Amino acid sequence: MKLKNLKTLLLGAGLSILFSTFISNPVQVRASQPEPISIHSWDVNSTSSGATYNWKATTSDYLPNNIEGKTVAGDFDGNGKDEMAAFYDYGGTHTALHVFRADNSGIMRSSTGWEGQSFAASAITGKVVAGDFDGDGKDEIAAFYDYGNVTTALFIFKANNNGTSFTPTKVWESNNFSGSNVVGVVAGDFNGDGKDEISLIYDYGGNDTGMFEFSQASQNSFTGRLAWESKTCDGSRVKNKVVAGDFDGNGKSEIVMFYDYGNAVSSAWTLINNNGSYSSQKSWDSSSFAVSAITGKVASTKYGKGQKDKILAIYDYGDGNQKPAMFSWQQSSGNNLAVKLEFNFTSYDAYKINGRVVIGNFYGNTTRLACMYGGTNNSYMAQKIIACAMSQINQGPSQYTNWFGVSSTTPWCNIFVSWCAYQSSISQDIIPKEGLCYNSAVFYKNQGGWHNKRGYTPKPGDMIFFDWSNRSDSNPDWSGSARWEHIGLVTSVSNGRVYTIEGNTSHLVQEHTYDLTNASIIGYGSPNYK
Repeated sequence: MKLKNLKTLLLGAGLSILFSTFISNPVQVRASQPEPISIHSWDVNSTSSGATYNWKATTSDYLPNNIEGKTVAGDFDGNGKDEMAAFYDYGGTHTALHVFRADNSGIMRSSTGWEGQSFAASAITGKVVAGDFDGDGKDEIAAFYDYGNVTTALFIFKANNNGTSFTPTKVWESNNFSGSNVVGVVAGDFNGDGKDEISLIYDYGGNDTGMFEFSQASQNSFTGRLAWESKTCDGSRVKNKVVAGDFDGNGKSEIVMFYDYGNAVSSAWTLINNNGSYSSQKSWDSSSFAVSAITGKVASTKYGKGQKDKILAIYDYGDGNQKPAMFSWQQSSGNNLAVKLEFNFTSYDAYKINGRVVIGNFYGNTTRLACMYGGTNNSYMAQKIIACAMSQINQGPSQYTNWFGVSSTTPWCNIFVSWCAYQSSISQDIIPKEGLCYNSAVFYKNQGGWHNKRGYTPKPGDMIFFDWSNRSDSNPDWSGSARWEHIGLVTSVSNGRVYTIEGNTSHLVQEHTYDLTNASIIGYGSPNYK
């Protein structure tokens, strides 16, 4: 099927601790030093009143990283209250679906709703959403499964009557659809028919981005169509920053994509269904708000009954000095979104909730933003240094060169990387304190972390090395430092492009994008974060 042709801890005031409730089915963990983890939540209409702990454990019981990008909320049993559900990656093709259900006091208890030995959780990361797709009043979970080789399938996980067990059904498959190109999946009633549809944002590359809409055609079958396309939208810039809700209160859902132009310039684009045809409109913009700082930390309410939904996000300043903040967006005039600072945290590591932020009515009569917080420190090193580097956009050299003890006229690209590692509490046996790019490359080579450009796909947190004379297209020259001219930090990779943040570019910290085949790239150094 060629679809292109159809085309959401000390957390400010008022912290409330409930109880520690461990998962009822023990999980496989790999952490040597147990660290605390929790699910905590805020009333979205009274966020400054503080958070409530709903569930507590340690990393000897549960590894939050294993559910990153695979966490949803929905009313799976039809009792009028939402549950939190997460696909847990045991490694390989062993996956379980864990359901966190709150009692009337807010205490969450967990159970395993499904477990499979031939279903790789890594294949659905960033491609999971919940909604009522069949209109029966209960939510289901939709997961797009990337088999590789441009083959992708859609699985629907439906709960039994009491919501204790789930059954997966493959309802759609294509051999001309790359799961790795998916940058956002949301659900909502976009046409007002009383059933939810799935909207998937697909990055074709080359500033070509599409939105596919999937709807249930029969009990075990979904159909998809290309409902919107833009030739001037870089899909990678909205990745993990897409939400859906009824933001204008007209009874139909809209899609909001937060677009990162780089260097703290951002906007929100709203996709609106007009009798089956979608149009896009810029609904918010800012020249001093880096939406990269809310990646994986943004979600929307689903109020229903004509009430305007709101978007909430936790903003990671990432510099080690300014603590995170919670922001909200709600429609004001026309289709414009107005942003509001909800509160500033007093102590919080926002990178410890990435891909584990949801909104739901879990207990009582309040809609709550819930996060699973925590994990082993090593598992977050790459995220910490990226967040730190992003917080320095448009800064000049002085604080970095002063820290290193050299003149501000000294080439400082590698000094910047070293400074970010220091600020992120990453030891020098992982990222060296170094001024010369060549010495850093040799360090990674000696640790077994060097990768020539050809045949390697970089990862977020890698170091990227350059020779501006384009003399290193095949194998690097290890004979001396002359050809090792520049270093940056990889923030993401998508559709044959690598996205970086670099010091000493036009004497500032700036974001950049390169084709993976760019002749100036020598290769990559992978720090031993774990």
